[in-house]
Amino acid sequence: MSHGTSVALAGRRSVTFAAAANLADVDAFKSAAATPTSAVTYSAADLDGVLANPGPSTDAKMLVPRYPSVTSTANAATYNTTDAIQFHGTYGGESVTRSATLTDANGDETIIADGPLDTLTSIDVPAQLLAGGTLAFGFSGIGRRRRNGVDQRLVFYPAADGTVKVGYPDGITDSMPVQAYLVAPASPYRIYADTTDVGITVLE
Repeated sequence: MSHGTSVALAGRRSVTFAAAANLADVDAFKSAAATPTSAVTYSAADLDGVLANPGPSTDAKMLVPRYPSVTSTANAATYNTTDAIQFHGTYGGESVTRSATLTDANGDETIIADGPLDTLTSIDVPAQLLAGGTLAFGFSGIGRRRRNGVDQRLVFYPAADGTVKVGYPDGITDSMPVQAYLVAPASPYRIYADTTDVGITVLE
């Protein structure tokens, strides 16, 4: 049974995530920092991760939109589970804010924000309950591009036979079986890092 079109027919620019693990990086925007007990904004030099603004010149616009994430370390009764952490940047050439709210005051979790970014300019972190823990800021999963207000197709192929977890605009998610180097027949709006077990290449 065919799962798509041979990559040899694609003839398009691409961005490769060599392994499934590359679809997430917990400190890609900012390395772990002590939990602040008063509100703080991280920007400019504070954003010291490999994908941070301005970031490496080859990835300054992240090439493929990423879903920001925040990761907390375990520390009892430390984290604010009421006020959202906000990621400010751009998507499709427009200024946007993405939000992520921690759910466990004891930490030891990763929360993914509610939408993707092309660029990141700052992160607003509300006051936490106690010091003693740490927060790191990165990404988990990728989204489709938006150009001139129009969402683009998210076209990809896998590096090996396996499973890619995808999401669609109607809220449905699917663990989609894929075959090595064949362009996937679906056009999802996002690809999740969790339960995806193969590297992928996203076509421009």
